[in-house]
Amino acid sequence: MSKQNKYSIDEVINVVVVRLANKLSLIFYKEALKPTGLSLQEWRTLVNLARIGDCHLRRLARMSGIDPAHTSRSLSLLEKKGLVKSFVDANDSRRKILQLTKPGQELVEEIWPQAKALTQAMREQVGEEKMDAFVETLDQLLEFTQNKLDHLPLSQSLKAAE
Repeated sequence: MSKQNKYSIDEVINVVVVRLANKLSLIFYKEALKPTGLSLQEWRTLVNLARIGDCHLRRLARMSGIDPAHTSRSLSLLEKKGLVKSFVDANDSRRKILQLTKPGQELVEEIWPQAKALTQAMREQVGEEKMDAFVETLDQLLEFTQNKLDHLPLSQSLKAAE
């Protein structure tokens, strides 16, 4: 067996998924984010805060699957842009609650249709049935990977972000 066949990266699902995600992110960035001045990381943070609602940094990072340090850096930039604000948690003065500002919410509402349009274009490319099966498979794989992470020692999993 040649090395080329032995190490065919197209058979390694995490490599294929990352390649797809990178290409989709690049398309989305060029079509939707670049004109707004947002980075992909800032968008992910912003849209996840819109999805989750007011929360603290660790919860936002955990729920969105983004490293807390990356989330913190994005939040600092988003606060400077006036898209996110923070205030002291009334229940724990050591923590800050994060919240979208009105301009932040408006920006999410402006960009969101473009995110959905990219998904719709893929749906049209492969067909409803295949896309539905793909999304269902992704959900199952996300659950599988979360279960694997949940059984790793704290220092090796995203639980460290909690």
